[in-house]
Amino acid sequence: MKWILSLFVFLPLVAITSVTPYITRRTESFGVSIPRSVYGSPELKAFRKQYAMITGCLGPLFFIPLLILKIPEEVFPLVFAGAVFGYLSAGFIVYYLYHKKMKRLKRSRNWKGERKEAVALDIRFHQRKRTVSYRWFLLPLAITGASFICTALFYDRIPDPVPMHYDMNGEVNRWAEKTPGSVSLLPLVSLFMTGLFMLVNWIIDQSKQQIDADDPEKSLEQNLIFRRRWSGFIIFSGTLLVLMFFLAQLSLIFSYGQKAVFLLMMTAVGLTLVGCLVLTILTGQGGSRIHGIGENDGGLINRDDDRFWKLGVFYYNPEDPALFLEKRFGSGWTINFARPAAWLLFLGVLLIPVIIAIFAG
Repeated sequence: MKWILSLFVFLPLVAITSVTPYITRRTESFGVSIPRSVYGSPELKAFRKQYAMITGCLGPLFFIPLLILKIPEEVFPLVFAGAVFGYLSAGFIVYYLYHKKMKRLKRSRNWKGERKEAVALDIRFHQRKRTVSYRWFLLPLAITGASFICTALFYDRIPDPVPMHYDMNGEVNRWAEKTPGSVSLLPLVSLFMTGLFMLVNWIIDQSKQQIDADDPEKSLEQNLIFRRRWSGFIIFSGTLLVLMFFLAQLSLIFSYGQKAVFLLMMTAVGLTLVGCLVLTILTGQGGSRIHGIGENDGGLINRDDDRFWKLGVFYYNPEDPALFLEKRFGSGWTINFARPAAWLLFLGVLLIPVIIAIFAG
């Protein structure tokens, strides 16, 4: 199990971290806005290569001890989480050092020159197809509904006490008294996950449009493809994970292959991370790695809004009504931290699992 966690979770995490500078938009570098024309400059190429090498070498420092040290099974998940947190913290420190270098380099070079700053908008943007149809979420909802129905119909077959937690070998190490709440834990988690994936799909759909002013037509097409690809991946991975939880619930009811289902669930999580890595590399942030769409050099640069990006990763702009927008460093979306509604939504997502855990006892 150590090998499964390390290979399917830690290694994709290291890979995603290392390639991050290569998948960001060509108008941004380490959280700093730049003209698209300087993305390929020798200095920026060197920064990206150095960052990838450093974060790639940091990975084994946290990864290898997990395999060679004799860590007790009962504390391995905690140690593993600590190793992941430690690696992410080290990676952020490396990022911040290059963020500072980029800011100094930008101040010392007159990249703007005679170019004019501009903001590109497509007035028909919200009429275009930006995500996969929400009807696809009927599939994970149906699976979740089947999980609740099976739990109710075969309640008497569920053992008492109920297995609630497994160690790294798939062995039960924590039990709970059989109650409607405890036996409904997995269906409730599936329902929460389906709702969460629907929320993510909605965020992809409603997030702020970000179009490169220097080449708006290409940027628009790239961004629409970017959103649709991630929407499709969200639905596919969400359905896969909900299906794994359904199989786990069936194994609880009919007492078959619980170890096999546990391993299958861990493999599904790992494959989801690998899929995330592949999609990130092929698509890039905002669709920046999608080629084959015509280019145009309009002689413009995007409006410089670096002052709203704290540390290059936290967007805080009270004057911007947008709740969600693309990350500056990495792939995906973030929130406008100046909007209370975004905070409430974020805290609500964190609160629901706590309520489920309390209900399940």
